[in-house]
Amino acid sequence: MNLNLNLNLIHLIVSYLVKPKMKLLNWVELNKIMNNFGLLCNPNAIHLLKQNIHKLNLLDQSVIITNNTILLYEQIHAPIESESIEGNIKIFYKNLINKSINWYGLSSHPNAIHLLEQNIDKIHWGALSSNPNAIHLLEQNINKISWFELSRNPNAIHLLEQNIDKISWCELSCNPNVSHILEKNKKI
Repeated sequence: MNLNLNLNLIHLIVSYLVKPKMKLLNWVELNKIMNNFGLLCNPNAIHLLKQNIHKLNLLDQSVIITNNTILLYEQIHAPIESESIEGNIKIFYKNLINKSINWYGLSSHPNAIHLLEQNIDKIHWGALSSNPNAIHLLEQNINKISWFELSRNPNAIHLLEQNIDKISWCELSCNPNVSHILEKNKKI
């Protein structure tokens, strides 16, 4: 058997099987990009941001969202060691941040699941329904699912198959993992 596969085809297949480890290229100057809005919103940058939290100007953003929210939330909710001025400042910012969190943005963020699990009452269920890492939360709260948003979620296939009557067919056509559902239900 002769398996002369094109190298590009092999790279394409591997790209679906192995999630690449994200890292900065060696020519990128970290201190020039740390407060870049794009970096703060990039779900793949959360590890880099956590390692360099001391370089972030977290409260200087006009809206506290996504990665910035996750980092700030974790920083502010860390245990307070004493009744020092630093502890009182932390309490002040904790109250400020709790009022400022964009729960809609956080609910759709794939790396915010641990924060959402701690704040179920603040979840925006429509946004969460599109979050590919939130399937276990959605399974526990079927009555809160936005089927419109879930129809686009590539990890929700089993929920969609169990609830064909609730699918938004227009949105489902945007989902890369549903060709078999579309094929089975051509007449709907």
